[in-house]
Amino acid sequence: MDHVGLTVRDLARSVAFYRDVIGLELGVAPKGPPGATLRAGAVEIVLSTWRPGEAEPGVVPRGDHLALRTTTSLDPFVARLRAAGTEHAVVDGRVYLRDPDGHTVEVLCAG
Repeated sequence: MDHVGLTVRDLARSVAFYRDVIGLELGVAPKGPPGATLRAGAVEIVLSTWRPGEAEPGVVPRGDHLALRTTTSLDPFVARLRAAGTEHAVVDGRVYLRDPDGHTVEVLCAG
């Protein structure tokens, strides 16, 4: 696992909760909409202030999602998705798709 993304209403309040109450370490702010990254061991919790209802193309998340990390090239994975006709988006070297229940899954290569 690489990270879990959570949509929050009040970024400062949520950062204070995860940092001061839960004890997570504040990390580098994520790219994209306003947000914060906190670390729980090797896993990051990415807080985002994106609001549901804001326009977002395709399957790229700006809210709750699961991110999986691989050390192998994403090219064979993307080819398999295309061959299967699975809707997906490739953005900044990351692949986004939805599971059967509509949850966004992000796959990234860290190798």
